Amino acid sequence: MNRAAPTDTRTTRPAVPAFLRGRWRVFFVSWLLLTGLMSIWAITTPVSGSPDEPAHMVKAASVVRGQFIGENSPSGHQVQVPAYIGETTDKRTCFAFQNKVSATCQPAPAAESNATVTAPTTAGLYNPVYYLLVGWPTLIFTDTTGIYAMRIVSVALTSLFMAFAISCAATWRVRRYAMMGVLIGATPVFLFLGAAVNPNAVEASSLFAVFVGMLTIITQRTTPPSVLMERGIAVAIAGMIGVNTRGLSALWLAIAVLAPLILLSGAQLLELIRKRIVIITAILVALGSAFAILWLLSSNVLGAGIDDTNLDRKYPLYGQPWWMGFRILIMGFFDYSKGIVGLFGWLDTPAPEPVYFLWATLTGGVFILAMAVLRGRKLIMATTLTALFILLPAIIQGMYITGGGLIWQGRYNLPLFMMLFFTLTVGAGEYLQRAPAYAQKRASVIVVIALGLAHLYAFTEVLRRFTTGLDTGWPQALRYPEWKPPLGTIPGLGIIPIICTYALALAVTLWFCLRIMRTRPTETVTPEVADADTVDTEAPADAALEPAHATSEPNATPTPH
Repeated sequence: MNRAAPTDTRTTRPAVPAFLRGRWRVFFVSWLLLTGLMSIWAITTPVSGSPDEPAHMVKAASVVRGQFIGENSPSGHQVQVPAYIGETTDKRTCFAFQNKVSATCQPAPAAESNATVTAPTTAGLYNPVYYLLVGWPTLIFTDTTGIYAMRIVSVALTSLFMAFAISCAATWRVRRYAMMGVLIGATPVFLFLGAAVNPNAVEASSLFAVFVGMLTIITQRTTPPSVLMERGIAVAIAGMIGVNTRGLSALWLAIAVLAPLILLSGAQLLELIRKRIVIITAILVALGSAFAILWLLSSNVLGAGIDDTNLDRKYPLYGQPWWMGFRILIMGFFDYSKGIVGLFGWLDTPAPEPVYFLWATLTGGVFILAMAVLRGRKLIMATTLTALFILLPAIIQGMYITGGGLIWQGRYNLPLFMMLFFTLTVGAGEYLQRAPAYAQKRASVIVVIALGLAHLYAFTEVLRRFTTGLDTGWPQALRYPEWKPPLGTIPGLGIIPIICTYALALAVTLWFCLRIMRTRPTETVTPEVADADTVDTEAPADAALEPAHATSEPNATPTPH
């Protein structure tokens, strides 16, 4: 008697679009979450509440109106901008450098108007690319809404490049530690600067994206052409924008591109540069770099600070010999490094001590462990980045001090910080992944929770600084703020709902990062990538920088080398 063939009762799941699967899902979700998180910073920071933001806002508003430089004057380059932008240079910086003064000292914003005024900007000689990208909302809005819109655009740009770095890190074999490296690099001050009209965070995120993209391309040499094309295009876009953000960006880009090449032998390098997309990427980045260098040379944006004829005021230690600047940066290395973690407002509001302690503990531990376990080319790369991170700021300040004074700030070194500690964290991860799985999971949860609490503490402290000043106790600051963000506060609850909203956004973002850490490689990347990323037999056995590779068993866990 013939039996009927069994009927397949499984429900067919609808096909998920390719751009929502694997690496694309990681990219889009990361971009959305980071944009939401930093947008809270953007709308809770008063106008002109970050360092030099008035100069950058005036520059952005003038560039989109065709005024790329303006007329030189003792107070800066004079340009024509909307009235609500022009008033940010003087009237709205009353609390700058005074962390006990709240933002209530600011006058009421100008009424909605299409009037234009002449305003100075000390950013007149800066490269216009960033300002073209963020300044366009001032062509639409005629009140301070345009300022907050510019901030949101800058947030979206910063988050875009960080999302690409995260989507690359999610495909690595040591993705748990690659994600840790991303989180250590995304310090509280990085989020704060990303929420301001300031090219600092866009520079750091874009060049970090170039660095992580380069490492991913180099270590995943068997990646399918379509995936390699995506990464090459992303690296090219990040490189072209990043190199045109600030005066030193070309230097940071060179490090982001060249440092990963240390991992390759001569034969592997020749194989890489023969690929068409690599050639196209190199050409595009070279074109972007050529424009950046041409602008530097023609505008003399760096040399202007060394030429006393254009200085309206002297910076500290102006006229001192070069070795004085070098010595100050070397001896003050740890003090300046605080600006990489948390120095808010107009450099007047340091992060709480526990925040510094956490980042010092993590970075110190990662550095010691990585230097102890790395070998060969990876050790050379890590040592090179460490030397550059310590010495380059001192060398630059030494070159600048005689003609321009003491100008260095810790935040200027954010790109190198992010590159270095991504490398070190991944390197340490090669050793740490030999620990029991439960210990790795527990440790990652502890670190992520600690980072989340530190971010929340820093955000709350900065919010208190702006709403009541740091000399006001917490009970009054929480419930009875003097200055209120644009969306206002709830009577009786004060800024508590804002803090809760930020805590929720932070928790969701970090939960997603933990999901990436705990997801198997074949669940994180698309089947196309998983099938192609086979183990590179040319790679050394201690390949700490190798990506996630699929095995013949979908649920198998990669064996530590």
